[in-house]
This record gives sequence, structure tokens and C-alpha cells, in this order.
Amino acid sequence: MFDKEKKMVEKPIGVIVLAVLFVINGIGLLVISFEFLIKSFGLTLFGIEGVILIVGILSLLEARWIWELRSWARIVGIVIALLSLPIAVIFSIGALYFLLLHKETVEVLTKRRKISSEKMAKNQWV
Repeated sequence: MFDKEKKMVEKPIGVIVLAVLFVINGIGLLVISFEFLIKSFGLTLFGIEGVILIVGILSLLEARWIWELRSWARIVGIVIALLSLPIAVIFSIGALYFLLLHKETVEVLTKRRKISSEKMAKNQWV
């Protein structure tokens, strides 16, 4: 990807793996929620199918946020991974590994947060 100065930004393997995991998780959760909705004839979106639908949509959005190296994407990703844990165990374990333990991925996402904080202090938004 390119940053604002049109320089090539190298993405760690963890960022690529996370983006793919979140897309797979999002699609899987959307399929599951639609199955629940079809079986319940769309009577409610406030039950478990509504929660699964929301987490699925957030998971797809998170894939983009991780890909864009958003500073807050790590925290949102941890929350989504924990919410997905009962449904998608393999996804959650993989996502939590890269969000918490993979040094290069944590570094690049944390580094962006520091840069963003400095720009926010000067009223410059990333």
C-alpha cells in the first residue's frame, strides 16, 4: 500500500494474515447469522442472530482497518476475536496470537498509534 507521501509501506506477514482471517471470519459469521434468520423466518434481529450479524459486519470492517494499519484496529480486533471465540475458535486463536504476541505486527500497529497521537495533538487526522 502507499502512504500519503506515495512511498511503499511494507506490511508484516501478521497484518496480511489478520486481514485474511477477519474476512474469513466475517463471511462465516454472516452465513451463520443468515442461516439463523432464515430458520426463524426473520422474526428477530435482537437475539443471537443479531449479535452474530453485527460481529460479522464488524469483522469485515476490521479486515480493512487492519490492512490500513489503523492505530485503534488492534484493540477492536482483540474485542472481535473475543466475541467470536465461542463460534470461531480457530479464527480467534489465530487473531489473538497476531494481535497480542506476534512482535512485528504489534510493533507496526503500536507505531502507527504513536504517530497518530502526535498528529492528533496537532489537530492533524490520519
